[in-house]
Amino acid sequence: WGGGGREGKLYVSAQDATLRVMDLPEMMQSRCFSIGDLALSSLQILPGHGTSSDGNIVAGSFDNSIYVFSSEFGNVVQQVRGAHMDAVSALSLCGSSLVTGSWDALVKLWALTPSGISNLPVMTLAEHDCEVKAVCISGPIAASLACDGTVKLFDIRTGGAVAEQQELGATCIRLLDGGRALAYGEHGAQSGSVHTTLVCDLGRGPSQSVELEDLPTSLETDGRER
Repeated sequence: WGGGGREGKLYVSAQDATLRVMDLPEMMQSRCFSIGDLALSSLQILPGHGTSSDGNIVAGSFDNSIYVFSSEFGNVVQQVRGAHMDAVSALSLCGSSLVTGSWDALVKLWALTPSGISNLPVMTLAEHDCEVKAVCISGPIAASLACDGTVKLFDIRTGGAVAEQQELGATCIRLLDGGRALAYGEHGAQSGSVHTTLVCDLGRGPSQSVELEDLPTSLETDGRER
């Protein structure tokens, strides 16, 4: 479902509500933790700033909650219950801000705290017409992708809309260059083996189209730009 890497380890969220730690480059599982009772959809690693949350993992769950988990001590340090009215399907982290998307069609903005994340959202950024399946954030810009292919972009400083476009078939999105460009992936003719990555300059429309082989099914990894 989702994953992130740090200091030679890969963290993977799974449908069985577990968070698994894989040692790189051997890809051997070294630890496995249970978080909640329902599937975990996605995760991000909180940045290290000399606080108690250094190295903690924030995860979205199908039980409508956001969890903050300590991989060092193997326990949940925070659970934001009812973060959304339906499954938390995606999340993305940049700086001191967290963006979440849900099957309730909402996109919400949260603030990082010294111990994890805020218990209440800073604001609701958008409401789609159907489930949100991907979100991303870069600099002051956040983006969300719904199941109907609608991509919405917002300025997190004001909550105002920046742009909206339709990308039918898109499966994942990524903001580049501090939010000045948007990349999205879609399944090709042979599902799972061929994807198309299209790069769109938000000010001028499509600028590049590249066919790539054997890409992963998600562009969301550890919150860093590629």
